[in-house]
Amino acid sequence: AQPSVVAEIRAVLLAAVRSAVLWRPLGGSYWDFVFSRKAMLEAAGVQPVDMAIARAELAAILHARGAPGKARALLDQALPVLRETLLPEEIHRTVAESLARKL
Repeated sequence: AQPSVVAEIRAVLLAAVRSAVLWRPLGGSYWDFVFSRKAMLEAAGVQPVDMAIARAELAAILHARGAPGKARALLDQALPVLRETLLPEEIHRTVAESLARKL
């Protein structure tokens, strides 16, 4: 693995652990997380197309691991966003469309 990629993944994981540790002491609860997920993603600057790309990539991984039902569920969430925001020849969209035809 490339050292820069490893360092970036390590930093992201550390940030996630830090956030999880601080969540409860700052008044966060499980239900806050469940019901406010969309607002938190928007506050963090995560765009719907980024989430759709991540879902499509995870669907490909699940399909390769033999979980077509879970892969299909993720693609059902991702494809409408990808179709709305990306050009037909965009790589993320073409890969997702190809996987959807297989499933």
